Amino acid sequence: MDFWYRYFYKPNVWQKALSVCLLPFSVCYCLIATLKRRLAKKQDFGIPIISVGNLIAGGSGKTPFLIHIANFLSECQYGEICVISRGYKRKSTGLVWVSKNGDILCDVKKSGDEPYLIAKSCKDISVLVCKNREFAIKEAIKSGAQIILLDDGLRFRFAKLDFILRPKEKPYFDFCLPSGIYRENPALYHTFQANPLAKILQEERDFFRIVTITNQTPKMLLLTAIANPQRLKQFLPPHITHHITKEICLKDHSDFNKQHINSLLTSTKATSILTTQKDEVKLEHFGFKLSIMNLELYINVRIREYIKLYVLKFIKPATMQMLHHKGGAIFVSASPAHNVIDLFLSLYPQASKLEILEVLEYLILQNLKSFWLKSSELCFPYKNDLELAFSYDAEMIEMFGSLFLSGYIDICFCDTNLTKDSTQSQPSLPTLLSLPLQQQVWIYFRDHFFYHQIFMQKSRIMGDLDSRALESSVPKSKINSKIESKIESHAIDFDNPKTWNLDSIFMRLTSKGEEYFYKTLAPNFYQKYKSATLTFAP
Repeated sequence: MDFWYRYFYKPNVWQKALSVCLLPFSVCYCLIATLKRRLAKKQDFGIPIISVGNLIAGGSGKTPFLIHIANFLSECQYGEICVISRGYKRKSTGLVWVSKNGDILCDVKKSGDEPYLIAKSCKDISVLVCKNREFAIKEAIKSGAQIILLDDGLRFRFAKLDFILRPKEKPYFDFCLPSGIYRENPALYHTFQANPLAKILQEERDFFRIVTITNQTPKMLLLTAIANPQRLKQFLPPHITHHITKEICLKDHSDFNKQHINSLLTSTKATSILTTQKDEVKLEHFGFKLSIMNLELYINVRIREYIKLYVLKFIKPATMQMLHHKGGAIFVSASPAHNVIDLFLSLYPQASKLEILEVLEYLILQNLKSFWLKSSELCFPYKNDLELAFSYDAEMIEMFGSLFLSGYIDICFCDTNLTKDSTQSQPSLPTLLSLPLQQQVWIYFRDHFFYHQIFMQKSRIMGDLDSRALESSVPKSKINSKIESKIESHAIDFDNPKTWNLDSIFMRLTSKGEEYFYKTLAPNFYQKYKSATLTFAP
């Protein structure tokens, strides 16, 4: 086990004694960090700025979180996006444009590994690195940026929306460096709870990570240079560990030596290098065979909606009308209490059943986009917290079936009920569109999920059903053995509906569904409802 991981998270007696002895230095560090934050100049740049930060030193998921919301906002098409980072450990100085509108302009050495990964992972956005964040924001605005995403911007007193990521693993001591791993006063967790423009996001509650391996080989050398590499094993699928011949964990942001890697591959007889996406950007030019740990971050849909509402405050109605034609939400409500159906019916009280179902189809596809979404967070047709907006249950279910059988949406099972102490449990993503006999698959899923779980329990609020396993009394349908052989045995079992729950079933829009939404459904809605009244947050 790494010395620093043990020291910060699982210290022995001597490490605890060392931590206590270093407390005077930690107090000084904490005071300096607090003063720097409080004495920083207040500034309002007049555009939406979203900062992603943390209180501990490294390993909380800032980079994948930034990538996720950058792609999310890019899909919303609210305006040009620029990600600003310091570019830690880069081989350059001053302000450097890593990419502009998706075109990469420099190599990983000049940008730093994390900004380069962001630029590589996000289409149609810009990325720049600069130690002086104020100067960087001004330059980004001059270049046409309309939304700023700030990497690690917690200590700056800009007018912004702050997200503070809190990892699931808690440090042993609530001390600042060097006695603990905090780089800001841990009491800030409580301070930020009272700030309406600051959200503390807890891992495995507000966001979690799903890892899949591409180019897996029988023998892999695990090579990485990330913060807190011990946590990496928690995200590896259990069967992968048997194929790892050796583990090499370097210091965060370290460079790699080709000759050293070559000797390691020879001595371990590894057939590929297993590494992270962050390390891939520094290894890909060496020519080695790489097995990549692809990290897909899931963020609670309520967080994404909060981001939308924040950004929409800065968007003018004329711009919003243009966004509608490109697939943005037709009806924008300032209050989270206002359901889209409520707003639609208030604007069109004489709407027919068919028109309401069309709105629901639009709402489902617009809500899913290209992100995996928990079924517990789908916008089902609830008028408010106590009653359904209408009783078109069968039509709603058939709409889901039609979208699935047309290949517009996909459904998968993911075991999210991981124990806090488990390092072996890992989500998996078997998708229903990958199975044969689609009609039988849909009927089986419909009978055990929709009919029994959701619409047969109208008296309950959707939120009350979260994380509850089904107690299904519906007889299990007979499924062809070809289907059963495709589903692996996990804690969430496709063949056992009693293990299903709303937090373990996910849906997303496919590429075919995206084409239908953007080219057919959204333009038609724009023409039909472009005169709808828009309501904005004050």
